This record gives sequence, C-alpha cells and structure tokens, in this order.
Amino acid sequence: MKSSTIILATSILCSLAYASDVKSIESNGYVSGVQSWAVNCTSGARHIIYKKNGTWYDGMIGHMGHKFDSWSKEEVAKYECNN
Repeated sequence: MKSSTIILATSILCSLAYASDVKSIESNGYVSGVQSWAVNCTSGARHIIYKKNGTWYDGMIGHMGHKFDSWSKEEVAKYECNN
C-alpha cells in the first residue's frame, strides 16, 4: 500500500513538473493555404498549428486526430503545451 502511494505521488509530481502553460499564440503566416499560428509555451517549446478542412494539424506531427476538430485554437494550444 505504501509503495503504491509513493509511486502515485511521484507520477503526479513528475506530470506537474512537465506541465507548461501557453505563453503566446502568434500569427505564423500560411501553411498549406490556410492561416497558421505559432504557439509558444512557458517551457520554451514552440508548436505550429493550423486548421484545414475542419481538422487541426501540428506542423511536426501532422493530423492531430478528429477528437480535436471541435476545439478552439486556444484549446489546441493548451493541449500542445501540455503534451
């Protein structure tokens, strides 16, 4: 019981240590013919996001999956900074 509590506490602390907030969202010109944005995270990470044909894309990984389609730019930015 004690070891599982320690493992849980450690995993929570580790996830908090890597969490990052959105520092800014800036226009990044056009990608694939649509507006793109640079998401700057407080961790120093930077992500390029854009939405084409109703689907969000990340500049590095491409299509993010349809579960994100209804999300706002701000919600996608927050997700990107925390993953």
